[in-house]
Amino acid sequence: MALYEKVVQLLDARPNLKKEVVPRLGELHTVMPALRALGTSIENSGIDDAWIEADVYGPATTRQILKCSHYKRALRAHVHTYTALYELLLEEFFTEMQHLKGARSQQTTYRKPAPTQLLVQVMDRNASGLLIPT
Repeated sequence: MALYEKVVQLLDARPNLKKEVVPRLGELHTVMPALRALGTSIENSGIDDAWIEADVYGPATTRQILKCSHYKRALRAHVHTYTALYELLLEEFFTEMQHLKGARSQQTTYRKPAPTQLLVQVMDRNASGLLIPT
C-alpha cells in the first residue's frame, strides 16, 4: 500500500500524468486477499484438520496456508483441496446418476477412498506441479 500512496502523491504533484497513468494493484496483491478470505472461511471447518491428520501439511504450514503468508503454498493447497473435493462430488454424482455412468471415462470398478486419502492421492498425483506452474 505504501507504493500505491507514493504513486498517488506523484500523480497529485504532476496533474498531466493523471490521464496517462492508472494505478492499480497487481495480480499478487489481488489474489492474496482472496486466498486469505478463503483461508478464513475454511478455518475450523475440518479441512484444515484433514490436512494435518492426513500428514499433507503440519500445523505450522496449515496456519501459513490459512493466513496466506506463504503465497505459493496457499494457492497450491487450495487448488489441490478443491480438486479432491470435486472428485468426491463427481463420484457421488455418478453414483446417483447411474444412467450417465457410461459417459464417464473411468468405467472400471471404483472403490471410494476416504476424503483424507483422496486428498493425499491428489497431492501426490500433482506433486510435480501440473496444476500450478512452479
